[in-house]
Amino acid sequence: MDVAAPASTVPSDAVRAAVAAALGDQAGRVLVGFSGGLDSTVLLHAAASLAPGRIRAVHVDHALHRDSATWAEHCRQTAAAFGVAFDLCRVDASGPGSIEANARRARYRAFAGLLAEGGTLLLAHHRDDQVETVLLRRLQGRGSYGMPGERPLGAGVLKRPLLAVPRDRLARYATLERLSWIEDPANRDLRHARNDVRHRLLPVLRTGGVDVDGSLLRDAERAAADERARLAALDRAVDADVLPRALLGTGDDAAERLRTWTVRLGTVPRRAALREYLRQVDTAGRDRQPALPVGRCVLRWYRGVLHLVGPRSQPAAPGTVDPPVTLTLESGVLAIGPGPGGFRPVGRVQVSFRQGGERLRSG
Repeated sequence: MDVAAPASTVPSDAVRAAVAAALGDQAGRVLVGFSGGLDSTVLLHAAASLAPGRIRAVHVDHALHRDSATWAEHCRQTAAAFGVAFDLCRVDASGPGSIEANARRARYRAFAGLLAEGGTLLLAHHRDDQVETVLLRRLQGRGSYGMPGERPLGAGVLKRPLLAVPRDRLARYATLERLSWIEDPANRDLRHARNDVRHRLLPVLRTGGVDVDGSLLRDAERAAADERARLAALDRAVDADVLPRALLGTGDDAAERLRTWTVRLGTVPRRAALREYLRQVDTAGRDRQPALPVGRCVLRWYRGVLHLVGPRSQPAAPGTVDPPVTLTLESGVLAIGPGPGGFRPVGRVQVSFRQGGERLRSG
């Protein structure tokens, strides 16, 4: 596939301005995630023309398509034509769960592994991608906010400079610069939820005379502001081992925020376990206090507040005693004796700290 070299003059449009703003005064090497598709080809071309000698293209081969090796070679040749260095990362997207989710996680691990301290990774997500993300998240009940324009990744930072640029502007740029790119047939497969939203749902919504894209993006901005406020509250709670349940909000995002808090306190629980734990917390009666082991700690809930309880040395258990007896323990006093019309100990009683799974057998 022929690839045109960078033109001597590049149109001064939204694409170039957005990439220039992302590069800013960045002095070090900049990585560009390069799939070979239209969007990342435009991003790589613009970045190479603005910061010659400092751009490195990174192509991740997931080995999910029979032509993936051919696509990798196309990306290598394109990078050479643009005058930028090229890295090829081969990853394994196998394993339980969604192939798309596994591929995404593997891809971001590869990017993070290449980012040096203070480095920058540019990705080519654009305005249309953001609209799809917001709508998809709403349909899945996962909140209304979209992809962040910038966030930490590995030892550096990830930036999405084209989030405000529509895809048709990228297509115009590619046409003017006579660029060539790969068309991945998976992008037309309606079995993928994003493709269904892109090719069937959004076109129908856009025919109603309403600015659907603008409405979704404004909603996403409001949701992002709310999320920043929640995260700020979590930041204020980071040095404490207690967290009001109300700060976490609702839905799957609540589990993500709870995980953010626990990770900052030094423990990394599984997301599925946190989702189930919050479900139990939200449905527990007043006499229930759900607990979740998290590493060497235990996550507990009491009267609307979550407590991350660290490991503690357990004092010696009293052992076997003969009722009636009063025992002075580290945490208080335990009196064992007959109750009026209730429990009446017969013989010796074994007293120990709870381990879980104990049963009380009535005589």
